[in-house]
Amino acid sequence: MADQKTNEQNPKDKKANDQNSIEKKLKIARPNNILVDIYGVITSWDFVKELKVFIKNNLKDHLTRNWKDKTIVHIVDKLREQSLIDKSAGIDIPVIEKEEPNKEVKVIIESVVANILWQIEKNHKSSEQQLNALYNQMWSEAYNSSHLKTHAFADVKISFNHWRYSKFIKIYPYASGPPEGQKQFLRSSVEGDLSAFVANCLNSSGGYKYDPNKYKGVISALRETDPKNLLYLTDDPKKARAAIESGMRAIVVLRPGNHKYTEEDLKDLDRITSFADLEFEDEQKLTDDSDYFWNMYAHN
Repeated sequence: MADQKTNEQNPKDKKANDQNSIEKKLKIARPNNILVDIYGVITSWDFVKELKVFIKNNLKDHLTRNWKDKTIVHIVDKLREQSLIDKSAGIDIPVIEKEEPNKEVKVIIESVVANILWQIEKNHKSSEQQLNALYNQMWSEAYNSSHLKTHAFADVKISFNHWRYSKFIKIYPYASGPPEGQKQFLRSSVEGDLSAFVANCLNSSGGYKYDPNKYKGVISALRETDPKNLLYLTDDPKKARAAIESGMRAIVVLRPGNHKYTEEDLKDLDRITSFADLEFEDEQKLTDDSDYFWNMYAHN
């Protein structure tokens, strides 16, 4: 907050996500594996808004084309059932029309659309599982047809290529969702197929990423004997601290559109604004450089 007398920003409240805050490369020992968040690190959080707009604009068409699809039939049945439960509980949710011999399908579809758009607008959670299944079906179809492309920051593909094929580091995206869904997301990037650089995708579902045990599970799954050989790139300092507590190394990536953190939030944490800010060196070189500067100091 600005000081009312001097009109200068209080350093304690200064946001640390300034894109000019990283002035030089961060040099660290090369890891064997990199664990990386998707949203806020590989892709912008703003892309979530685009995905929601896509659902709203294409919902009616998707339902019309796939009305007899078994997955759609099941989803609609569950949505209809839940809408009646919500209505009886006093929630003003649009009820989905029943299928009857003389009722036009388009009338039923319109009621489904009205129900779903209401849930999106109100952030209603009672049918979250069914809606997620529907959204994933829509996005998957759009990715496969190239009707929808996922966002990726411009430095990601270049860095992934360098890390994987020049530094021989294995890359593991770490997000909530099935590995195949993550790979499809990465394949559909505006920067090209990012999945080609990935060893595997890891599902973070079940528990919070703020729990150090989540990262201990990853260390075990990757059979990494030394946790320091695993580097986590995340958009969230709380997740970074949890990973560090597990024994990993972690860096906070401060991308445009990410949550704005203060210096206190980021205290003692390494941070970058782009993968290009990161430089990996072999342990031996880092040791040699340290010895060189120490010897220079000792002889002066």
